[in-house]
Amino acid sequence: MHKMAFAAGFLALLVMTAPAYPAADTETPYGQYQQARALASQADGLPTEEARAKQYAEVASLYRKAASQGYPAAQYDLGQLLYDGLVVKKDYKEAFKWFDKAARQGIHPAQFYTGLCYQLGLGTKQNDAEAYFWLTLAQKGGWQ
Repeated sequence: MHKMAFAAGFLALLVMTAPAYPAADTETPYGQYQQARALASQADGLPTEEARAKQYAEVASLYRKAASQGYPAAQYDLGQLLYDGLVVKKDYKEAFKWFDKAARQGIHPAQFYTGLCYQLGLGTKQNDAEAYFWLTLAQKGGWQ
């Protein structure tokens, strides 16, 4: 009986002193971005291709929400998903749009991909001067 009372008391103490973890903040661009990254990191461990596809669709949706609100890291990551076309349909024009937005906010990998798109004419008209500008800017920022 004493052991049961002790266990019940101990359990109650744990519940009362446990830190309260707030639900994921998906109302702000930062929260949407963080939630997307968390989901992306879990996706490859899911048991079926269907489950992974569903998870990545949610990742893309959250990146798009954050990107549409001007969050530069989400703009870059969404561009990368669209450029690679591994988990969402490949779309160079849409990828370029998001790379360009992130590049103009100082995201060095986005500057590289913006330059690459200009160099190869992917999603935008081929333009050597723009390619040189963006690739040089990315390199100056430490992106190789």
